[in-house]
Amino acid sequence: MVIIKHRSRFVTVYARNRANLVRVGDKVVRGHHIAYVGSNGNAKDPFLHFEVRIENDSLDPMTALPR
Repeated sequence: MVIIKHRSRFVTVYARNRANLVRVGDKVVRGHHIAYVGSNGNAKDPFLHFEVRIENDSLDPMTALPR
């Protein structure tokens, strides 16, 4: 799992990765590759688990991110 802390109070979460390309403390910028999409558990195809959180509350990404 990769968790990115943004300048404001929110974080984005990227999970179920095949491999993470960043480590704790790395700084990333838009366009930086952070992980390879993978599959695990009962998933048959690769997919991305994506979350937006403010403090510890999950938000609907469609309402939380700019269009």
